[in-house]
Amino acid sequence: MKVNQFISDDDEINIRKELEVARSLPAICYTSQEFFSLEEKYVFQKNWLCVGRESQIPNNGDYFTIDILSDPLVIVRGKDNVIRALSRVCKHRWMELVAGKGNTSSFKCPYHEWMYDLAGKLKAAPSMDIEKFDKSKCNLPSLRVEIWQGFIFVNYDDQAISLDQSLSGLNKKLEGYQLSEMISVDPIVYESDWNWKVMVENASEVYHLGLHKNTLISSLPTKSSIIEDNDGPYSFYRIPNKDREPLLTSFTPPNTLNKDQLSEFVLCNVFPHHIMIINPDQMTWIQILPRSATSHTLLFHLCFHPSAFRDKAFFQKEKQSKWFLQQIHDEDIFACQSVQKGLFSRYALPTSFSYLEKSIWQFHNWVLDQFKQVG
Repeated sequence: MKVNQFISDDDEINIRKELEVARSLPAICYTSQEFFSLEEKYVFQKNWLCVGRESQIPNNGDYFTIDILSDPLVIVRGKDNVIRALSRVCKHRWMELVAGKGNTSSFKCPYHEWMYDLAGKLKAAPSMDIEKFDKSKCNLPSLRVEIWQGFIFVNYDDQAISLDQSLSGLNKKLEGYQLSEMISVDPIVYESDWNWKVMVENASEVYHLGLHKNTLISSLPTKSSIIEDNDGPYSFYRIPNKDREPLLTSFTPPNTLNKDQLSEFVLCNVFPHHIMIINPDQMTWIQILPRSATSHTLLFHLCFHPSAFRDKAFFQKEKQSKWFLQQIHDEDIFACQSVQKGLFSRYALPTSFSYLEKSIWQFHNWVLDQFKQVG
C-alpha cells in the first residue's frame, strides 16, 4: 500500500503551495481505513505522543493506564523516581496486568501470578522452574519517554529526534506560563465518531467561531488573531483581547507573564494531536486517541496552577469551567459529525484556506512530510 494511492502528485503540489492558493488534504485521507493504517505506521509510530501529565503520578509507585493504538500501556513512576511507559500485557498468555490508576510496588498478573517490578523486569514466575526458561527474556517492553512542559510523551521510534530539541522555538513562546507546574484534574471524556484530523483542525482554528454564537464569539475578536510561523512540528495561534486589556481570569495568573500574555488567549498544537488552549490562569489540554479512520477517544483536561487549589471557591470554579467546555464542545460535535458525513461525498474536493486557517495549512504540510519515505 502506497501513499500515492490517496494523495496524488497534483494533490501534493497543491498542498505545498503558499497559503493563499494552497489546497487541503483530499477527503479520502479522512475516510479510508487503509490510509489510517499508513498513519499508524508513519505518523503515530514515528512521532511523540502525549499520554498524560507528571502531576497524575506524583509519588513513587503511582501509575495510570492508557491504550495507544492497539497497545495497552501502563505509565508508572518507579522507585527510582523515573517515569516509564511499559506494555501492560503479561509475557505469559497475554492478560492485562493492571487497569485504571493507583499505587503499587509491583505488577502481578491475576491469571498466572507472574510478577514484574516497576521497571518492567520479571521478578517471579511460579512453576516455571524448567531448564530452558530464561526470565531475563520476559521483561515488559517499554517505550521512550520524554517530559515536556509537565507532559509525559512516549515514542515508539528509538531514532526519533528529542521532543525538547524539536520544540525549542515553541519553548521560547511559552516562557512565563509555568506550564510544567500545572496540575490536571479529572478529564471530560467523549467517544467521537469522526476522523482524528477533523478534531485537530476544529480545535486548531477560530475561523469557525460563528458556530459558537452563544459561547465564544462575543469575547474573542478572531479577525485580529495572530497565527505565527513555525520552526518545528507545531502551530501557535494568539488571540489578543479587545484593546489589549487583560483577560478576565478565575484565578491569579503567574507573575512571570508579560503584559501581552495577560491579554491573550493562546491555541497551540504539537503535531500530530497534542492541543493546548492556554489562558493566563489555566490551561485546557485536549487529548485525542485515534481508534480508526472514523473514530477517536477525546479527553478535555483542565489544568491549574498549584495556587488555584487554595482558592476557597476552587471546586465551584472548576465545575463552571467544565460546564463551559461542555457547552462549547456540544456545539462542535454537530459540526464535526456533519463534516465527517460530508467527507464521504463524491463532491468533497480539496478546499482552499482562510488566513485564519494557517495552522491547518501548517498541519497538512507536516502530515505530508511524514510520508516522504513512502512511495
